[in-house]
Amino acid sequence: MNLLELAKEQGLDPKKVSSTGGGEYHSSCPSCGGKDRFRLHPNKIGKRCVGSYACRVCEINGDTISFCIDVMDIPFEEAFRRAGVEPSFSDRSFLSLKSPRLAPIISPETPSKKWEAKALLFIEATHKRIWKQPEILEYLSRRGIPENAVAKYKLGWNPTDLNGNREDWGLEAQQKEDGSPKGIWLPKGLVIPWFDRDGAVKRLKIRRADWKEGDKLPKYIKASGGMKGISIIGTSKDKDVMIFVESELDAFAVEFSCGDFAFAAAVGTNNPSIDHVTDYLAQKRAFVLVAHDRDQPGMVMLDKLKERYPQAKAYPVPFGKDVGEAAQEGLNIRDWILQGLPEKFRAQDTRL
Repeated sequence: MNLLELAKEQGLDPKKVSSTGGGEYHSSCPSCGGKDRFRLHPNKIGKRCVGSYACRVCEINGDTISFCIDVMDIPFEEAFRRAGVEPSFSDRSFLSLKSPRLAPIISPETPSKKWEAKALLFIEATHKRIWKQPEILEYLSRRGIPENAVAKYKLGWNPTDLNGNREDWGLEAQQKEDGSPKGIWLPKGLVIPWFDRDGAVKRLKIRRADWKEGDKLPKYIKASGGMKGISIIGTSKDKDVMIFVESELDAFAVEFSCGDFAFAAAVGTNNPSIDHVTDYLAQKRAFVLVAHDRDQPGMVMLDKLKERYPQAKAYPVPFGKDVGEAAQEGLNIRDWILQGLPEKFRAQDTRL
């Protein structure tokens, strides 16, 4: 099968836009979901097979074999058969090194435009309110997120619990066990959005102000309907260093201090589900630091990531539980990150 047939089998709808290189087609991206950014050249002759693809935003790319393996989750041998070629000895050797225990890579669905519009209104309103919360701003600053970082990442403050209508957010109506309509809970607390590279909001999380130790409900609440997966903070282009942390707040602090040479990935949990974009970015980076929390769940996160990315280096903060807590205790985040990298990064540091 050629790449176009495989793309259609995957549910894509590629449209021909030019005859360059035997034909260029555009479709939505199967990884990041963006429209008309995924480019396919089904007749381009490569080293292993015919056909190539690339997303101009999330940067996933490869040949027809890669499409079968990475996008369609087709087994190795079958992927080569679908592409009409036989795997070489080196291809088979690479396969033997891959762990059979790795969880499958996910392709998260993007939220609807209605959800994005509703979330953006909420983010803009709460972002205005945070500037009237000096205690919250001081707390964030101590964690390595000063006011210009609050503005950059559009953090906000929700002053009261809200329960939105699911249909207003473009979601199907649901009922609770007692038959009453189920809404979208937006609790009082710190609003933490995530935007993609086009500036569209894809995830919305709130750090509950009323959370206490032993609470039956989680500290962080994700707004229903948002995109699953890992939040990439900062631009990855021309950056050699990728830094995994658990929380978005830690990712903001790291990227704000080191964004000129690194970008951050907030996994959101100690047992992360890796999406195609994150996996591609990590596979391409020679320097991957895992700044896991200094506790048992943090070690679980470290093990999961090192199992998938052998080049990853365990790099917890020298004191405190996590990046934010260490910053509160005086850690210079930039200096700490640079100490975990080769000398060339420190030699090139323009801020020293």
